[in-house]
Amino acid sequence: MISDDRTTCGTEVGSVCKLNCLRNYRLAGDAERVCLESGEWSGKQGTCIDPSVRCLPPLIAPKNGFIDGDCVNWGGFTCTFACDDGYEISGSVRVTCDKISRRWSSATPTCVRETNTCPALDAPENGVIGGDCDGISSVTGARCRFACNPGYELEGTRSLVCQANGLWNGYVPVCVAHVVTCRPLRAPSNGYTTGVCGNSPPQNSRCTFHCNSGYELEGSQVLICSSEGRWNAAAPKCVRKVTSCRELKRPENGNFRCPQGTNIGAQCTFSCRSGFELEGRKVLICQTNGSWNGEEPVCQASPTCSALDRPQFGRHNGSCGEGVAVGAVCTFFCNSGYHLDGSQRLVCQPDGKWDNESPACVRDPAKCPTLLAPVNGTIKGTCSTSSAPA
Repeated sequence: MISDDRTTCGTEVGSVCKLNCLRNYRLAGDAERVCLESGEWSGKQGTCIDPSVRCLPPLIAPKNGFIDGDCVNWGGFTCTFACDDGYEISGSVRVTCDKISRRWSSATPTCVRETNTCPALDAPENGVIGGDCDGISSVTGARCRFACNPGYELEGTRSLVCQANGLWNGYVPVCVAHVVTCRPLRAPSNGYTTGVCGNSPPQNSRCTFHCNSGYELEGSQVLICSSEGRWNAAAPKCVRKVTSCRELKRPENGNFRCPQGTNIGAQCTFSCRSGFELEGRKVLICQTNGSWNGEEPVCQASPTCSALDRPQFGRHNGSCGEGVAVGAVCTFFCNSGYHLDGSQRLVCQPDGKWDNESPACVRDPAKCPTLLAPVNGTIKGTCSTSSAPA
């Protein structure tokens, strides 16, 4: 039921109490509380406080702690503090804003690490420990770590933490002997194995591989099981023995010679007929893996230059006809009374073009015969000058 009394409430289970404050006051806490079957009221007791009265500065939670519930800086309001696990309050748990002095009743408390320590721990047999395990530095939150010697493995937790009650959160683990085994190995195709190779071989087991006639081993012949439970190398294979390389093809417009045939180590030399050039390796070698060290070369037509015309009033000499090879030279000459206009010597370039245009033969400039001075006279002008004989 809900009570209408302004100063008291019913106390039967299910009773509901609604709290209100007088004018100019505010409620800090729960405005409504219910009588529970446990015989307790729900929520927290409210307080009517004067918001015009304030304490400064407002309170904040301490480091490694928190404020439990509401906390305002109004006159008459009380703030409650608490600490995180592993820490305890140093100072007042409750701090109240005094309505008269407008000051907090005490300073904000601090949270300090609890001083409980856990007992010292010993290293497990065939193992070691590290961290805060000595019972002195083993305060709340301290951690002790465990590890085992080579050949042993940990059975249990790898670390323990000291709790606020002064007890470790578990038991010291134990180190048990570790039996190292490797996975079984199978005989290779076209081969077989000897030694300890199957049924989970233990550490240091040796497995030896062999190949049937006509085959050879590719990889390590002997494998050893390591302390980590792994073989020291990948299982080898048996591959057919290689004694020669494939037959080579003769290049079009060319030929090749293989004095030693196509056996391992043999060399084949390629050549091209006149007018063609080799593109690729001139010599191929048969390698130990049964493959040549390159592809067959090809014979490409050599670049040539076009024929050069004989100049009018002149002639040319050398390699001047159609299809001359790169580097060929054609030389030009002019008839008497003419001279060359252009390069006298043309060379066929690697791109199949001459290095210059063909020259032309042009007529020499006309000249008048030399004039002589008349007897008992002289001449003047741009011809030639001389004095008459005495």
